Amino acid sequence: MANKIQVHGLFATNKPRGMTCTQVLALINKAARAYAAATKIEITRRKVIKLGHGGTLDPMASGVLVVGVNNGTKELQRFFKCDKTYEATAMFGFQTDTLDAEGRVTDVKPVYNGVQEKLQAILPKFIGVMKQIPPIYSALRMDGTRLYEYARNNVELPRPIESRDVRIDRLELLDFTTQHNYKPPIQNHADAMSDESKATMSTSSNASPYPIFKLRVQCGGGTYIRSLIRDIATELDTAAHLVDLVRTRQAEFILGENTTKFEDLVEFENICKAINERVGFIRQDSADSKV
Repeated sequence: MANKIQVHGLFATNKPRGMTCTQVLALINKAARAYAAATKIEITRRKVIKLGHGGTLDPMASGVLVVGVNNGTKELQRFFKCDKTYEATAMFGFQTDTLDAEGRVTDVKPVYNGVQEKLQAILPKFIGVMKQIPPIYSALRMDGTRLYEYARNNVELPRPIESRDVRIDRLELLDFTTQHNYKPPIQNHADAMSDESKATMSTSSNASPYPIFKLRVQCGGGTYIRSLIRDIATELDTAAHLVDLVRTRQAEFILGENTTKFEDLVEFENICKAINERVGFIRQDSADSKV
């Protein structure tokens, strides 16, 4: 008969760019099953270990991904609405249907002189509680169907996407430059662009590289950074799309401080260690609060 240990709890890892959250969970499950087979230790009575995460990161995004193991999945709910911090990089000049670099170009607008100064000036307008329209390429549901399913199947929405209250506590411009390696999405489905956009593109393609800007965003749960970039560009009377996103903090988990390296997930012992370290931290923090 196999020995039994109970592995329950939470930890966070640094999800790499290019992977889905589901793929990360599959890797953890594979590591758990390999550990159980090698040690003859039964981690769970289930055929597969129970796993979940505390908020999706898009494939193109990286950073803090909170993972619940077995009973730890019951604690994940609070992470959906908790405060988060992101570092978002966007490119001026183009808007896409997904609002990021993976989508089809839907609009092209010239980038005018002085946009950096105006960008810095308008950022305070986006601090506080405000209305935000989520992207159509999102997992939100309308009449039981996820929004991205309407978009992918080219099905018209039953009604416009409703705006939602979101909260942004801090918005800081970290960088603005034309010296970068991001490529403009000119080649991505130019057939989806209007004739006016194509004309703009043809006159601006020989210009210097399109500037990028980098923001640090501290916000509440439910905030779409892609929508924020869209709305900032609209306020500036231009276009922009997200090219990179890093979640640097989610609740108490901070990237590089108390997150497990992704490459360490192949060894289930590292996951157990991360869970135990968090439990120890919570107990210590609780004891300190009583002093």
